Amino acid sequence: MSDGPRLTTGNLSVDVITHSAIGARPDPNYTPSIPSIEALRELKDQGLWGYEDYIAWGVVEPAENRWDWSHHDEVCRRVTAAGLVYIPYIWCHYPPIWLRDDDRITLMRSGNGGNICYMLSIYDPRTLDWYRRFYEALKAHFGDRLTEVYACFLGPFAEGNYPLPYANFVVDVGDCPDGQYWCGDRFALPLFQAAMRKKYGSIAVLNAAWRAELGEFAAITFPPEIAGGGPAQKGLARPVAQRRRWLDFIHWYHQTLIDFCAGSVDCVVEVFGRERVAAKPGGNCGGMNPVSWGTYNPGFAKMAGAKRIALQSADSHGAYWADKWTSSAYAFYGVPYRTEAAGGLTTEAFIQRTFSDVSCGASRLFSYELDKHMSTCVRYLPLFTGERGQTDVALLAPTTLHYLGGDVAPAIAAGMHLRDYFDYDVLDELLIEDGALERGHYRVLIAAHCPVVEAHILERIRRWNERGGLLIWAMAEPVQTVEGNTDLWINTATFEGDRLGKGWMFGTGPDTESLAAVAGRVVYHSDTLLGGPQPMPLVDGQGDSVWTTVRTHELLFLNVGTETVEKKVPSNASPIELTLPPRSIVVTTRQ
Repeated sequence: MSDGPRLTTGNLSVDVITHSAIGARPDPNYTPSIPSIEALRELKDQGLWGYEDYIAWGVVEPAENRWDWSHHDEVCRRVTAAGLVYIPYIWCHYPPIWLRDDDRITLMRSGNGGNICYMLSIYDPRTLDWYRRFYEALKAHFGDRLTEVYACFLGPFAEGNYPLPYANFVVDVGDCPDGQYWCGDRFALPLFQAAMRKKYGSIAVLNAAWRAELGEFAAITFPPEIAGGGPAQKGLARPVAQRRRWLDFIHWYHQTLIDFCAGSVDCVVEVFGRERVAAKPGGNCGGMNPVSWGTYNPGFAKMAGAKRIALQSADSHGAYWADKWTSSAYAFYGVPYRTEAAGGLTTEAFIQRTFSDVSCGASRLFSYELDKHMSTCVRYLPLFTGERGQTDVALLAPTTLHYLGGDVAPAIAAGMHLRDYFDYDVLDELLIEDGALERGHYRVLIAAHCPVVEAHILERIRRWNERGGLLIWAMAEPVQTVEGNTDLWINTATFEGDRLGKGWMFGTGPDTESLAAVAGRVVYHSDTLLGGPQPMPLVDGQGDSVWTTVRTHELLFLNVGTETVEKKVPSNASPIELTLPPRSIVVTTRQ
């Protein structure tokens, strides 16, 4: 459905799940807590648009073919009577008690086979049949009363994660420790083998890539560290000979989850129609989620773009680099961007979250804590138009380093430091591969702490650079490919800058000061370079703890510091003089 400045909230019926047969604290005598129509109407009057209701399969079908929707009927009645939109958030990944031990299903199992959690296996093709059965029962009961439905994925909260223990306060998740790779059931390995056959074609080609001596595809196994729950050697410490096999596994592991979620979306679309469907892919933990979690945001954005549905990303708390890593993919693949705030945010943190969301093009504002943040939500809701901040600068995400288990914190810290000087997008290697540098009309690409990159991605960057792009690479050591090759064009870049075709490339050290110095020159004064393109309008460029976002008709400012800042902003007319209190958003008309 179409988005606009809309305020939503959720968590209805979580208490019912908690005290149900599948819950963390089963209690057959529990009396559900449902907000009164009066309380809901008050929220409506303050600006709330929609309320999410968690509908769990294990609650509404307590015995096979015996459905009980009575609780959710009452929730729906009250929500709609208050003038709000009732939005089911589906939890059918936890099967009912009567099905847990049934051979008609498979439960998710860790790679070492020692852990079994109470979530349906994404590898078993029968799982989507069960999902479809639930969606059809939901449609049969509610009919056309539902404006929007959130498809169920996996993870602890029906999002785009592999099993994790963090919903154990709501539901009995089974034996579900963090840090595992969940590919231990009988369906998983044959799917991996088939994927490798499709990629390589012949076992000889695979052996060359993996530096292995396998006799047939049926001899393929998962990397040995899967049984131990994680790689023993991480990042560049992983021997070159082991990298490709590991990366092939991780790409398959992530894509298999995305493909399963796409299948769930297809089921909901077929039952309810595309215009009613949205989904929650999980968040980014303020950076890039642990690799074992499977929450590959750009991959989910690509899937959602192909399915033409909206996504609602979690963990929003103003971590700008992470939000741009997610939202840049949403924008590139044409996905409406919605966010959920992390819980426990202070007012100051919530305001920073709001600024980040608005700058990233969010069209909905969601909070679980309206009692704390309603006034902030109402104040800034008109900014949620879906328009992103204007920039022709991009940062490269250290995708390959992340997949190899390396430390991406320095890259994120560098990005957060640069945000004080200018706005930017963050491009994952997937976006580079799919043409984002060219189609996104980026003038500048900055790669900070990206020591290992796929060779074909480096080639895409080089071609863009030669056509006139401006490239800055901050490195503590020579850049290398997955195969360990360091004899690369980028390793000849100097601090002063070097021509490459029609473009320029710069190399700096890993420190943020030298990076910011070169970046400031290139971003705001690129016309001083021989053949350099016209720079972006000078609206910031000062290290004053003020973030600036440019939109079509307005400038947005957020002072992330602790002291009031007096800022003079250049404009086509006279300079704009602003007083910016700490942790507040100031909006001025663009001249």
